[in-house]
Amino acid sequence: MSNMSQNKNLGQNRVMPALAQLLEVENEEALLNPSCPVTGIPVWTVVRNQFFRLIMSDLLYVSQPLLSTADRMPRARIAQAALRSIAHNLAQPPRSAQVLIRATGVGLIEREGRSFNRLTDYFAGAAPGGAWSFEDLASWDWPALPRCCDVSYTTAAFAAIRLRTQLGITAAHRALARQTVALAVSRAERLLDWTPGSERKNWLEQHAARRLAALPLQRATMRGWLRQVRPALFLVEEGCYGQMAAFNAAAREQGVLVAEFQHGAVTAGHDVYNVAPALAASAAYRRGLPDVFLGYGSWWNAQFNLPLDKRVIGNPHRAAALQTVATRQDGARRVLVLGDGRELQAHLDCCRALVARLPAGWEVLFRPHPEEQRAVLAMDNAVFSGFGLDRESDIYASLAQSEAVVAELSTGLFDGVGLARRIFVWDTPKSRFGLPNHPFVRFSDVAALATALQAPQEGDLAPEQCESIWASDWRTRFTEFLAASGAGPR
Repeated sequence: MSNMSQNKNLGQNRVMPALAQLLEVENEEALLNPSCPVTGIPVWTVVRNQFFRLIMSDLLYVSQPLLSTADRMPRARIAQAALRSIAHNLAQPPRSAQVLIRATGVGLIEREGRSFNRLTDYFAGAAPGGAWSFEDLASWDWPALPRCCDVSYTTAAFAAIRLRTQLGITAAHRALARQTVALAVSRAERLLDWTPGSERKNWLEQHAARRLAALPLQRATMRGWLRQVRPALFLVEEGCYGQMAAFNAAAREQGVLVAEFQHGAVTAGHDVYNVAPALAASAAYRRGLPDVFLGYGSWWNAQFNLPLDKRVIGNPHRAAALQTVATRQDGARRVLVLGDGRELQAHLDCCRALVARLPAGWEVLFRPHPEEQRAVLAMDNAVFSGFGLDRESDIYASLAQSEAVVAELSTGLFDGVGLARRIFVWDTPKSRFGLPNHPFVRFSDVAALATALQAPQEGDLAPEQCESIWASDWRTRFTEFLAASGAGPR
């Protein structure tokens, strides 16, 4: 019997619980007791995201799971990337800087003939005392162009941690992992009538044991970075995710302020940034969190309950991009439908049905999610009969040329604020879970969307809503944050 079939209430008629109901699973102090004996970080910290996303996959993502439990590590490619990383790091060793940045590398774009990280390099350039980045190789691919900022690559260090972890998992690690997962599964069965099944329960236990064994190694790695750079601020991507807990804790132990910069949508339905009261009150859990969250705007900061100091900074890349995009011509009637990387067929069907219901003069374009772009571009042109495929590399350019933006669950909805005049959210169980609060107009089906599009004012946003989502003048805000936090010029 498959894992999916073991969950007896996952039929299409089941009412999807809100995130708060899922979080009741972790609203138990005993769940935080099993912890790393070296770092003091609870085991639940490093497995909670995976646990909740298995639930969310079963309940929301019919076509493609939100989380895969298969091991698809391209070991040969990782080894090659690690060797190149070692050579690069030896040739350009880290030096002292005001800000140490931890980045995933997924934000690389081309800028003036070099690889530029749109998520971190603006901050690096604005730090008066300089910055040094420790950056992953996204998909273990070496950047096609030279990087434009001071950077060390983490691939070799993280590959070594993974190897040492696999060889160093002890019976004690496995026991703590089993204890944690068993309690979480028991509570999920009782509160949600959900179980992962034996296969995925084993995977959760293995994942938790591996992450638990890695915590002391991650702490040692971070201490090495701190000795090399001697920063006043640790600026981190995905800082609230469990894999960053040991890095955050090590920085704070050395008196270094830890700040996560916002890198995507953070909503009231985001499982990483919203926790149960038992976690919010736990000093052990907070040990692995950042001190500060630097949000795009006040709207985002109001969407989550993690016990952090929330500051409004803005979005540097968006501000730069808007300086060059051409605005929509008056009278243009383009509707941009955004894919989500999961339910491709449903979004293509939406486009076809919308074209059939709109009068002449309207244009419908489908913009695939980056995760589905390769598959979409390989499709026969007949698939897009009646509507177009958006091939523009810059989403801001596409949004600026659109009358309306339509999506089920996409950061692009918010990217459209201040560019496209009107924004619509497809009202589905998935969007109600992921976007329980938002300032946009919901539509129930394509007929309702076509009607709303032909009502000229439907979907408009007020200017003050735009500022609350995308705060202006990020550079001044960031400079003031550095000065106020004691991480200003040395």
